Amino acid sequence: MNTQTDSNPYRVGVLSTVAWADEAVHKLRAADFTKSEFLMVCSDEAKTKHFSAQETASPAGAHTPRNIVAGGLAGAAIALSTLITYADVRADAF
Repeated sequence: MNTQTDSNPYRVGVLSTVAWADEAVHKLRAADFTKSEFLMVCSDEAKTKHFSAQETASPAGAHTPRNIVAGGLAGAAIALSTLITYADVRADAF
């Protein structure tokens, strides 16, 4: 049997009303939890209707095009650096 201990345990709460969810958010913020330390999951409709004043995360994939370009540029820079290094080594051999 494999047991693991997590030094950062997770806590999950299921709240049945918007009022309870709103109260939970306010209490977490009052207890100095940062916005990155808790997550609220709800429908887009509920988020828009009840929590529009709260800062929300970007939708999944919102940054994908920018990240693809950044990754491509990083890869190209590494490839160019490798080619230059290889060319220097070959030139020193002659």
